[in-house]
Amino acid sequence: MNRIRRLRSYEFVHEAQLDLIKLHDEGIAAVLKNERMVSMAPHYSNAVGGVQLLVNDEDFDAAARVISYEADESALLQEMYPEAPLEPVTACPTCGSTNLIQGRSAWSGLLIYLATTLPISLRNQNVSCATCGHRWKESD
Repeated sequence: MNRIRRLRSYEFVHEAQLDLIKLHDEGIAAVLKNERMVSMAPHYSNAVGGVQLLVNDEDFDAAARVISYEADESALLQEMYPEAPLEPVTACPTCGSTNLIQGRSAWSGLLIYLATTLPISLRNQNVSCATCGHRWKESD
């Protein structure tokens, strides 16, 4: 009996369809779940768990290699567009994760709100890692 596993979830249908095509090009059978629901009502994407890419259990490892989570996209972009300089990506100094949350200044937001009656905040130098929780100040 074939068991089906979720390989990945997507917020947008077009991203899921691109990865589905990659898998089909490699001869790996895969299907999308919630594709029609998210197409008709995109605001329900988070409520239904997004568009889910499903593969057979025995094809999971091969599919995961095709849909590489750790692909170095900056190297690919640099190869495609060598004349365009790439901005360095900020990473957590503790664990190396790029899943970061930029801190905001509440005081500047309050000042702008009082001055213009619009709740806007400015970036500050505080950065925290969403993976491990490490906090540090970003220096320019």
